[in-house]
Amino acid sequence: MLAQLYFDPRERQAMFEEIFPYFSTSEVSGAFIVGGVLNVLMPTTAAPDEPGQLQPADYLPTFFHLWALVNRSKVFDTIFIDLFSRLARDILACEHVPFSEHGVFSKAQSDLIFTAILRLTEIPVGQASSPYSGNVDLGVGAALYLARDEKKHPIAYTISRWIVMSLSPACLDAPGSILGNLEGLIESVDTFFHPSNQGGWTTMLSQLTGEMDTPPERRLNDALKRRFVLCLKEVTFMGIFAKSSKSLNHYLSALQGLAYLEPSVILPGALQRFYPSLQGLVEVHRTSSSLRGLQMVAPIMAREKGFRCHITALLALALPGIDANDLDKTMNTLTFFQAVAYSIPFVDITRPDGGIHDTSLAMQWVQGEMEKMEIEGQDVVLDYKERRSDEDEVNILRSSTAGFAEFVRALLGKIFTLLENLPARGEGQGERAEENVINTLPAALTPLFAAMSPEVFEVALEKLAAFVGGHVVHQARDAVAFMTNAMCKANPKKTLRTFVPMLIVGIRNEIDHNGAASDRSSGTDVPPATARSYGTSACSA
Repeated sequence: MLAQLYFDPRERQAMFEEIFPYFSTSEVSGAFIVGGVLNVLMPTTAAPDEPGQLQPADYLPTFFHLWALVNRSKVFDTIFIDLFSRLARDILACEHVPFSEHGVFSKAQSDLIFTAILRLTEIPVGQASSPYSGNVDLGVGAALYLARDEKKHPIAYTISRWIVMSLSPACLDAPGSILGNLEGLIESVDTFFHPSNQGGWTTMLSQLTGEMDTPPERRLNDALKRRFVLCLKEVTFMGIFAKSSKSLNHYLSALQGLAYLEPSVILPGALQRFYPSLQGLVEVHRTSSSLRGLQMVAPIMAREKGFRCHITALLALALPGIDANDLDKTMNTLTFFQAVAYSIPFVDITRPDGGIHDTSLAMQWVQGEMEKMEIEGQDVVLDYKERRSDEDEVNILRSSTAGFAEFVRALLGKIFTLLENLPARGEGQGERAEENVINTLPAALTPLFAAMSPEVFEVALEKLAAFVGGHVVHQARDAVAFMTNAMCKANPKKTLRTFVPMLIVGIRNEIDHNGAASDRSSGTDVPPATARSYGTSACSA
């Protein structure tokens, strides 16, 4: 469907003269074919600024007239919004094409497109279940072969592209602009974003929100960026607790994009919702959603003044998420730890001569911030750049890092408890989920071990060595091998010096004293060989 790239914009007039005569509402299949051919063949780049060349203002009225002649057709709405979306994208950089608060379109044209967008959501109005008539689209005929693949080109993406490519600072002060219409659209359908309001519109709305991130090519000023984020903020916060995993992915993508654009607008509301979820004060499914949300915003929090002071508290609150009874939540928790490990070093930066030796200052500060969030609710404002001095932030950060060693001990202890409670292979119905958790361990622990300071690494090494040397957990054989491998990658010298002598002695003892591997039986339950196999796996890692 890239045929339009091979046509010269200068030939647009000749193309219209050839194609338009076949348009007829008497034979509606001809109208569908003309619409499909225009979408596939018509070049959407701008023609040169020369006499006799058709510019958007010359041919857009004709397109909208043709669109209006075929009412209540989802196929026609999809065709023309796709066409207008690519037109807005390709003409973005053309200085000779007028660009207003409606992009390259007029106010009336912009209003018509937003009306079509509302139709495409297929939100029921009154007794009608759909704004479209199935009888109209029955006449699509051969035009069906000209349609784009909806999986590769979802309509929500084309709508988002049209909106974003039409935005400019001119939208800020003009009533009825693209941004104003977007705010009106979101306000009119905001109740349908709620997780309890499920229907055919759910995926469309979530994907529409998730696709709207500002392109780097467009130089948007701070005021426009802030208003755009405020427009999508509330519906995104409602959506991140959706029960549909497909919808949740779109909302989390939107959360990450909005947090990148305006951290001071998004992060306070996110923390206000995530803290109660991690404390177990709300529904269980919100905890997993919060962990996934934290995974998306962790890199942004790590670089924002004030917000990075929350990270160690969030790590501690997330630890109970490692639970053998809820493996999905366990995977989300490990992925959150992975995102943090990629963003910050696990280094204790307290100084003996600095007056800060423990986590008391950080804990007191976080408790105060949580109380503030609880009092102010969803409209909480955390303006750390203006209200928090650099010296205060440094002191809180130093205090928070004093707990890294204890966090690592607790984390490894949770992981070891998880491994001990995993069922043996072939037992239980959740074997695939258990394998997913085991496979997630190296992805999470490799960056974590690499981010540790030498002192914190020693704590982790001692903890892991004590577990490997003192426990034989056959069902955790692969997981232990993954963990020792991850630790070896972070610091080969220390890891090998600790593990190799210990594992060799353990394997020799099993062979010499317990007769491990002395039986040629092919059975899987040979107790003497279990410890030997366990040690061999750890050694081979």
